[in-house]
Amino acid sequence: MKTNLKRVITLSLTLIITVGGFWCYKLYTSPGNMRHATSWTHPTRLARDFKRCVSVNETGLENARFSGSGALPLNYLGKLKSSLGPNLFVINGLPGDVWHINGRHMRQLCYGYNDNKLTPSAKRQGYQCRIRQFLAGVPSVADQVPTQLIQSQSQRMQEEGIRYLAPLPEHWTSQWNYVDELIEVFDNTDPTHTHLHFHCEYGKGRTTTMMALYDIYLNGRSIPIEDIINRQYCIGGEDLNNTIAYKKGTWTQQGLVNRQNLIYAFYDYMHDPNGHGQQKWSTWLKQQEAKGYAYLPKGSKASHPHRTDDRV
Repeated sequence: MKTNLKRVITLSLTLIITVGGFWCYKLYTSPGNMRHATSWTHPTRLARDFKRCVSVNETGLENARFSGSGALPLNYLGKLKSSLGPNLFVINGLPGDVWHINGRHMRQLCYGYNDNKLTPSAKRQGYQCRIRQFLAGVPSVADQVPTQLIQSQSQRMQEEGIRYLAPLPEHWTSQWNYVDELIEVFDNTDPTHTHLHFHCEYGKGRTTTMMALYDIYLNGRSIPIEDIINRQYCIGGEDLNNTIAYKKGTWTQQGLVNRQNLIYAFYDYMHDPNGHGQQKWSTWLKQQEAKGYAYLPKGSKASHPHRTDDRV
């Protein structure tokens, strides 16, 4: 009896260590929430919204070449390029450049980087930070982090020969002119040869929004906007039609409404005979504003979409 109990305990501990080790390895070496336009429905989405996700409209996705994820570990870029093809274009949804320590996104390691100075994040501290820093092989004291471990994502992209763009401003849900830059990329890349990979920090709000914009650009004339929002949600993205601000969430009500309005406005722009191909998005948007168009940013043009630290 004791022997059997010891075996059960040994097997249980072995299983826990194996699963934990695999989880730590994935956490360190792979981006979170990785998904492709052609991905299967995400298990958690299927469990939560079975009727909605059991059968989605896949029109236009058979050979679609775009994907999304959370922050990209720098050591993963070579693998990403080999799996997605040499004509890879990465679009970063975070404002400005993204800095890494030992290949990991600096914000996820609870550090900030301003004026070439590394500082602990004032909003992110605790045991989770220590675990992440330990797994990344990064000291938990800013002054002890070697400068040679710090590298920008744009620098590494250039070394890897990957085209790279970071178009979104801090107040991206209320300032929409950056969409002109995205459209320029969409217009000047061959969707049959170039793979667009979108990412932010956790692969949620910004990433889903950019994937939906590109999906609309490619397929919006063939299927309803609701089907595009639905399928981006079902593969693991955010529900862009959900404008409920959770009490403990980071999003504001205004930010969620503005994000939803952006998607619907872009859909209308792509359908308007005087829209895409005739005039720039920003010009079209000004014309709609003069007409009292419904899908426009609400509130201040410089409103931040999040209450606290931007986690998406």
